[in-house]
Amino acid sequence: MLYERTFPVNNYFSINIPLVGEVLKDQEAYYGLLSACVATPFDLAVQLDDIGIDYDSISRYQLFTMLFSNVINECEHQDIPAFNLIFQGLDPRKLVFAKDLTTNSFVFVDKETKNVVIDERTYLQFSAILRKVNHIEKRDVKPGNKEAKEYRLERNRKKQARAMRNKGRDTELEDNIVALVNNKEFKYDFESVRGLTIYQFYRSLEQVVTITNYHQVMSGYYAGTLDIQKVDQKLLNWLSNNK
Repeated sequence: MLYERTFPVNNYFSINIPLVGEVLKDQEAYYGLLSACVATPFDLAVQLDDIGIDYDSISRYQLFTMLFSNVINECEHQDIPAFNLIFQGLDPRKLVFAKDLTTNSFVFVDKETKNVVIDERTYLQFSAILRKVNHIEKRDVKPGNKEAKEYRLERNRKKQARAMRNKGRDTELEDNIVALVNNKEFKYDFESVRGLTIYQFYRSLEQVVTITNYHQVMSGYYAGTLDIQKVDQKLLNWLSNNK
């Protein structure tokens, strides 16, 4: 993906890998649509609970069909530029959510050709691509019991309340750009960084964090304040991504 701008999914559409500058033009729309495509039930546990759905009772694909159906409905009434930043060759106005009588499952069908464009397998494939492109970890948390579920739900609710209070702050992407541009390990400025793909940007962010951690560990070692035997050995290899 390092030098690619598109990633084929099936015969009907591909996933775009947009430039940082393209995402910056409408970050809210881009990350909102991205969330609809990659969110797990645990990610939206609070929202699901508010409408009476237990996040542990639905699958990732079922959640996606709910969210993506809303996206399609919105596209009927207005253009969503962010849609073309994520999908290439996919016209949301031609899609309809229907039951596939062959597999007895619900899918997204091209209402003109009647071809199945997105089914569960396709969704799992392109959501994995989107996660990798945008450096998003999958949070599929399964609670051990009722008490654990209620505890996690309450924690999520408090986190979202804090996020709402900070809604006026710069977005995470902008914060990361500012941090990297002001880091000596990053060779781009505020203009040239816009020409990186979003995948290149997040890989660069990951690498700068890795190198910074390495230098901090080695500084502590040479200063005699750190026992290097007790350090995660992955931190000693700045070529790794510490995963």
